[in-house]
Amino acid sequence: SPPPLLPFSFSPSRLLSTGRRDWDGGALFAHGVALLSARPHSQQELGLKLQRLCERSKARSRARIDRFETTRGFERRAPELRATRERAARAFESCAVAVPRALDELAREGHVDDDAFAAWFVAQRVKHRPKSLVELRRELVQGKGVEERCARRAIEQSAYSEPEACRALVRRKWRGTMAGQGKLTAYLTRRGFRRDDIQAALAAEEGEGGEEEEEE
Repeated sequence: SPPPLLPFSFSPSRLLSTGRRDWDGGALFAHGVALLSARPHSQQELGLKLQRLCERSKARSRARIDRFETTRGFERRAPELRATRERAARAFESCAVAVPRALDELAREGHVDDDAFAAWFVAQRVKHRPKSLVELRRELVQGKGVEERCARRAIEQSAYSEPEACRALVRRKWRGTMAGQGKLTAYLTRRGFRRDDIQAALAAEEGEGGEEEEEE
């Protein structure tokens, strides 16, 4: 089993506040652990977030160089400008290798695991935002970068029932009017549910509504 996340003597929200940081491998690793302590991430999702931090660091370095060259004018060889250029060159070079290195280290120590992420993601979607199996698998593979086999295994192990998910959404959003049914049908279709499941869920909910009126 993977080791527990590293203990922090500070709030992860402080680390997530990127501020004016220069990101090397160690800082990226620590930031990755902080992100994972908030919620699981796929390796691709985490890599993109860390890469954006590096890109912002590059942008700040470019801005510092531009500011020196604009305000110093002819002092092109000023020590401050030379030091800033050297620092920027190191940042540009380190960003190319720091993110993959941090991801490899996070995976090696068991902090990031696409199988565990896929299982968590499916459980969250089943509970909070049900979708059809096709859409759920597409979101995992195309949206989160999880391998197809990993996505399929997570869905199979979750005992996910597409008709039940459709029925749950109908029950949650049922309004009991023809106009409401039309909007609900369009909504469920966008989420990838099959027409047979949609019609069965609407009919079941309408039947329950009729029974309640008769009892009254």
